[in-house]
Amino acid sequence: MPHDKDITRVAGSYDRTIREGIKGRDLYRELPERITSHPAFRPFSASEGNGSRNPAIRDYLAPMPGEKFLDMGCCANILNYRLDEWPSEYHGVDASGETISLLERVVKKEGRKVGGLYRASVHAMPFQDGAFQLAACVGVLEYFPAGYAAEVLREAYRVLAPGGRFYVDIPNITHPGVEAMYLVEEHMGRPILLRMPSAEFEGMLRGLFRIDRTDTSRVMAGYCLTRD
Repeated sequence: MPHDKDITRVAGSYDRTIREGIKGRDLYRELPERITSHPAFRPFSASEGNGSRNPAIRDYLAPMPGEKFLDMGCCANILNYRLDEWPSEYHGVDASGETISLLERVVKKEGRKVGGLYRASVHAMPFQDGAFQLAACVGVLEYFPAGYAAEVLREAYRVLAPGGRFYVDIPNITHPGVEAMYLVEEHMGRPILLRMPSAEFEGMLRGLFRIDRTDTSRVMAGYCLTRD
């Protein structure tokens, strides 16, 4: 079931972050003292390498020429992390029309090569079954209830070819910095709604994906998966 209000809220918050970033303003460096002085803030800050910059994502997906990679909830990843420079063909999906328009302008201006950029929610994407060999959904599921997360996982299964590789992350509720992450994201206007034990999330994966490995060392727990 769609969660339009949640999708609009998250998209609007990231649109603001991107607009301010273009102006040279980093909102993450302007956090209030009530957050930066929280005991969980130090371990949260030390948990670097999260998000799409995490080298473990590319290491696991091992993109190759001729493969199609789907960035689910792409935000500004090709601007910040140049995922379009991977050997695979880049396709990005985001619920924000403003973000997609920005990316299209940059791609055209700089002559970048991408397979496509699409405005859509990641729970209902405009692709044929089995269209991609690789996919990632990073920093997305945490903003939505468990029911929406389950829909997204089923949709990722649908658009991946059999044997396709998938990287996804969720909040690591046992990490010492997770409370600070909750505070930061709420301050940014996108409160964390998905707060489930790893065993529960892994139960959602059963019947869809094989878990190849997990990384629970970070504030966002990463899952390296293969489509069954």
